[in-house]
Amino acid sequence: MCLEAARERPRLVRLCGDRYPHGDDGFPTLALVTVAATIGLFFVVGHWITERREPLVAPASSADTTS
Repeated sequence: MCLEAARERPRLVRLCGDRYPHGDDGFPTLALVTVAATIGLFFVVGHWITERREPLVAPASSADTTS
C-alpha cells in the first residue's frame, strides 16, 4: 500500500494519487462547521421556544376543586 505524507504535517497521510477537488482541508472543514452550526442553531431555537412556552401554560383552575 502506497501512502503520501503532507509536507507541512508529516502525520497526515493519504493513499498515493488521491486528490481532493478543493484542497485537503476545505471540504471536511466546511462540512463539519456547517453541521455544528446547524445543530447549535436548532439547540438555541429549541431552548428559546421551550423558555417562551413555559409562561404561556395556564395554571390549573382552582374553581374546579371548590364545588
